[in-house]
Amino acid sequence: MNKLKIALAGSLIAPALLLASCGGASESTESSVPAVSTAEKGEISSFAVRENIKSVSRSYRMVGETDTCWLKVSTTVQWPEQIGDADIASLQDTIMATAYRTYRANDIDASMLNYVADTELYELGTAERIDSIPSKAGEKSYYASVTSRLLELNTNMVTCQVSMSSFMGGAHPNSMSVPFTYDLKNGTVLNLGNMFREGTKAEVTDIVRTTLAEQFGVKPSTLVAAGFFTNDVALSDLVYVANGMVTFHYNAYDIAPYSMGAIDVKVAPWLLEEFLTPQAAALLLK
Repeated sequence: MNKLKIALAGSLIAPALLLASCGGASESTESSVPAVSTAEKGEISSFAVRENIKSVSRSYRMVGETDTCWLKVSTTVQWPEQIGDADIASLQDTIMATAYRTYRANDIDASMLNYVADTELYELGTAERIDSIPSKAGEKSYYASVTSRLLELNTNMVTCQVSMSSFMGGAHPNSMSVPFTYDLKNGTVLNLGNMFREGTKAEVTDIVRTTLAEQFGVKPSTLVAAGFFTNDVALSDLVYVANGMVTFHYNAYDIAPYSMGAIDVKVAPWLLEEFLTPQAAALLLK
């Protein structure tokens, strides 16, 4: 099947390349496609987006009282510089605060360097910086990393996700993610407080719990049977917007064992319509 797909693709691509090389494609386009008027071009809306992919990593030899191990600390950030004419200072601050917390500085570069420079946090011994982790390190090789990336972007909002992961021995790595959505018009990060009207938490929780049960093919009263810690799953503080859905994020261990991984409960906005604030409704229901 794959060979057939490749063959078909090749049979379509080759003539197109031949036309382009001979100038035939240009001639065909000019004769068959009608000209676009200035008025029609005015129907297209656009806004400039600039970003930088920033990354840094450091490797260390960690010498303890009785043992030696190796540690790699790294971070990568998809850093927004411009999103249309929106003021994204609060977005940038949120990325730095979420990703680097106590390492946060006045700018992103300093924050990243502060993060990879700290080895005392891991209590592995005295640090000696090295070029790379030796292949002989084996099970004595540990790591910690932070990544931040843009998940979704449009003219109204941008959704980001900051992820932290580390392995310091044990059965498996530890990881968690913090997704969030930034309202470009209002310059604010969406949260439970500005998305839902006061006094509606119980109703929103019921909807999320019901949707979660539907995702796993069970009733809300039998979530424990599906592997969850309790039937009374609490409302997550980590709420964001993706693909037009209001999404409630639960990290591993929040509501279920590690083996079930992170869980996103995706709720259609119309199910929450009567509980949304005007700000959230303007973003989600227009």
